[in-house]
Amino acid sequence: MRRPVLWVPALLLLACGGCPGSDPAPETPSPAAGPSAGSTESDAPAAAAPAPAPAAVTGEDPLGIGLPDHRAANETTLRIVNDRAETIRFVISFGRGQPFAILPRDSEREFRLGGEGPVVAGPSCDCRCGFDCLECEPPLYQEAEVEPGGHFDFAWSGRVRVPEGHCFHPYGAPTGPRTFEACLGDFGTQPRDCVRVDTELPTDSPIEFHFGALGAAEPAAP
Repeated sequence: MRRPVLWVPALLLLACGGCPGSDPAPETPSPAAGPSAGSTESDAPAAAAPAPAPAAVTGEDPLGIGLPDHRAANETTLRIVNDRAETIRFVISFGRGQPFAILPRDSEREFRLGGEGPVVAGPSCDCRCGFDCLECEPPLYQEAEVEPGGHFDFAWSGRVRVPEGHCFHPYGAPTGPRTFEACLGDFGTQPRDCVRVDTELPTDSPIEFHFGALGAAEPAAP
């Protein structure tokens, strides 16, 4: 008569994978260790490359015109001085910098003086290139007056705006010798009543425009 109890040691040896002296079971790689079976390198999602920032934000030169970065602009004051005998007037509907301009040279693109505030990096009425332009009503007509002997200051940020289509790119003002102009009246005023000043940029000194030729008081009779 056979006794089945003789097979128990053999069964225990097969079932004892962690007993002393037995070989360790092979490790199974975790899913995080690499691609799963049957997958290829192309199956793994590639990391998305960061989107390039608009040139208007990074301060790059999108137009290739060589003007300085608008974030490094040097602030200064533009000042209209009334040396005449009567009050002078000029339009500031689009801001206090409207009467002033830097005259471009023959080979330069047109540019305009930037405003006092920071460059807006978002939807605005100024329509900065690379951002949405809001539909805004034209500004109300505004006029500034300077009494005889008085002056009018514009805190210029040192930036200029270079138009491109219906938007503009912000830049720092050109450096070196430049000619500034300040005009009374409106753009439609003919002939223009303007004063030009030559200066070196950048400068920390106020740039003054003296209006005194047209309305000077007549000398008193002897």
